[in-house]
Amino acid sequence: MEIENLIKVLQASIAPCVLISGLGLLLLSISNRFVRPIDRIRQLCHAIKDAPPEDQNIIRERLQIYYTRCRLLRVSIALIVASIFFVSLMMVMLFTNLVFHVQLVFLIKLVFIGMLGCLVAALIFFLLDIRLTLHSIKKDVDKHLIK
Repeated sequence: MEIENLIKVLQASIAPCVLISGLGLLLLSISNRFVRPIDRIRQLCHAIKDAPPEDQNIIRERLQIYYTRCRLLRVSIALIVASIFFVSLMMVMLFTNLVFHVQLVFLIKLVFIGMLGCLVAALIFFLLDIRLTLHSIKKDVDKHLIK
């Protein structure tokens, strides 16, 4: 293999690493966000036992909100991991296509579309979590504001 062709192969195979880096940073931020409601759920589960009956309903409502947030973030994390898988698969396919001259162009396009679809869906679930968080904060703030 000529050096020019090898350089093309390496560029085409390694360029998707930038996608993996970006997806990894997004995964890190969502994972960090995932930890907060889990910790809060554990605290509230212990607090509900000793809480007076009138506070237990408020705690249950908050538990439900935190649990819903965890579910949204879990789906978002799974979709980002799927995106990273698709990028990795795409790298293998690009390398195979360029080195062994196996025509995988259609499959590469499908994998790329799958990766983008998973990324968009992950971002939607991430935004739903942010929306739910702001909604629950608004409810708390509204209770304490003088009208």
